Amino acid sequence: MRELSRILLELKKLEPTIHNLFDGLKPEHYDQLVEATKSVANYDTVNDTFDSPTFAMNISTALKQCCDIAIHMVIKNEPSVETASLKTMINLLQSNWRFDVSGRAGNDLNLIKFNKATIVPLATDLRLLKNYLLLKAGEAVNRLARNAADANAYNTLLETVYFRVILLNRKRPGELQRMFLRTYESSEIKSGEYEEFEEVITEVEKLLIKNLKRVVIRVVSEQKGKKTELPVAVNKKKRILTPWPSEQKEAVTFFFNKNIKMKKSPKRKDCEEIKSLYPELLANKDWLKIKVFIQNVYSKKKQISCKI
Repeated sequence: MRELSRILLELKKLEPTIHNLFDGLKPEHYDQLVEATKSVANYDTVNDTFDSPTFAMNISTALKQCCDIAIHMVIKNEPSVETASLKTMINLLQSNWRFDVSGRAGNDLNLIKFNKATIVPLATDLRLLKNYLLLKAGEAVNRLARNAADANAYNTLLETVYFRVILLNRKRPGELQRMFLRTYESSEIKSGEYEEFEEVITEVEKLLIKNLKRVVIRVVSEQKGKKTELPVAVNKKKRILTPWPSEQKEAVTFFFNKNIKMKKSPKRKDCEEIKSLYPELLANKDWLKIKVFIQNVYSKKKQISCKI
């Protein structure tokens, strides 16, 4: 609204007959609208550059939305002339705006991004930030232990935990804020969930799996209406590994001998087929564990051959 207000003020200066934004959304005022946008975005006619290229690029979307709202308002009274005028204005914004404004503004915006220095935080900076957050969180916990109704302590604890999760997962705040407390409290990890991957992952990944667990929630994207995953790392519970007895290894490697030689991952239906052949022997293994086991087998052989 503030951006549109600035455009309207400039339009009134350029064309005194314009009294409101509805008057400015007419095709005959398109040129004045372009000039008003350039004025608000601080367009330099000498150097052909915008000081505020983002404003110049984004305002066209807001103007088209205003045209749609205006059409919705006037169409109830069936004024065909005004409706046609607004549709013509939308067509002008879609076809000509990129040549008159947004094309130059996009180039300026890319140039600013290319020349912007990227400041990477050092490990010492991250350590200081982590220690500060832990200190504030500990103080908040102690205050809440003394007085459970301390709102300031609760907010401090909430903010420190929230920021640490964002910092660790590098997620947008809008995704994290949709996670319910009950999702965190009810999250559990199945024993042996990662055991099949331990032989092929790096030492750093093993350390992360050992100390963290992954809580996955699903949130609905307002823009696309699709579901996305939000990983949140918290302290992981100790799990119990389910080993592979020699009988299981022999049966699985014999059945997938061709896949091992071709270094080809087995499909789900093949894994379920061997489970149906040996239901009691492979009762504690699902199809995914069998698939990963075969991948580990031919990955090991490949590593050994490379060392030789």
